[in-house]
Amino acid sequence: MKQIIRILSTAIFFICILQACTKPSPGPTPPNNATVTTIAGNGTAGFVDGTAANAEFNHPWGLAIDQQGNIYVADEGNNRIRQITTAGLVSTLAGNGTAGFADGTGINAEFNVTNNISTDAQGNVYVPDENNERIRKISSQGVVITIAGNGIQGNANGLANTAEFNGPSAVCVDAQGNVYVSDQFNNIIRKITLAGVVSTLAGNGIQGYADGIATNAEFNGLGGMVVDAQGNVYVGEIGNNRIRRITPEGVTTTIAGNGIVGYIDNTGTNAEFSGPIGLAMDSQDNIYATDYNNNVIRKITSSGVVSTLAGNGTAGYADGAATNAEFDHPWGVAVDAQGNVYVSDGGNNRVRKITIK
Repeated sequence: MKQIIRILSTAIFFICILQACTKPSPGPTPPNNATVTTIAGNGTAGFVDGTAANAEFNHPWGLAIDQQGNIYVADEGNNRIRQITTAGLVSTLAGNGTAGFADGTGINAEFNVTNNISTDAQGNVYVPDENNERIRKISSQGVVITIAGNGIQGNANGLANTAEFNGPSAVCVDAQGNVYVSDQFNNIIRKITLAGVVSTLAGNGIQGYADGIATNAEFNGLGGMVVDAQGNVYVGEIGNNRIRRITPEGVTTTIAGNGIVGYIDNTGTNAEFSGPIGLAMDSQDNIYATDYNNNVIRKITSSGVVSTLAGNGTAGYADGAATNAEFDHPWGVAVDAQGNVYVSDGGNNRVRKITIK
């Protein structure tokens, strides 16, 4: 029965991100001098560690970066977490490629569908292990532990080892070490404290759309997450095609997107998205979103102005000027200390870099 529920829930999720079955009308030309390059992956769906140009990924999804500039990739098709060093070497941080559940070190660990990942100031990587209904933590030495979730599909708060999740799709970590979780099929945002207590930050569990206080809010198709220095959590909402903000007190508001499947650069709720699935934030509180079905990377300023950073809207593969670059259903996004933006280009099995001049 659990497997049937999982299949149905997953189908609903992918219907959300693929609801734009026809190509959206083109959006504006990217108003910047950014350039796009490929930093890792030869485009073949496979598994190869080594130099960046020879490395192979299999549907890279989540992306994160540490303070030293090392990039981490949730290599979903390979059930591994990969690392790309600043020297351009690709290695496996954790996971043996088997879809299963095992804590341990390096290739002794097992995952089952890794999604939008995150890092903390100490270089630990946090992984929402979707089919295992757990939140995992990987040290910089590759030691994998479970920090929350008992493996049962459900919605139970409390102590971390008894808490239940239902398809966790993203995590982010604040400056105090609290972990936030997009609990996808429960349609809620969860919080895990340093003391190991799991609670609900926002959402009443109903699949819908409503801003409001804590459990008055409603979500639909929760995707990537990021948290700012003030503890506000931002969520890419695939089903509602919006970017939502949740304060530390649990007050939910919409900062961008009118809910219509489309492609419009504008301000706040006048903008349109088609599957905003990955989020990252720079030091100026600008948010970057992978607009999955539009095959572009969007930028949302702290004042809510939405623009296109890179991509011409065509599903393909092309490096070069941002206006000419092509992506194929980009998923994860991360930003380094210099403001460079990195994208896991899932359909192209590559990791791309956007340099903003």
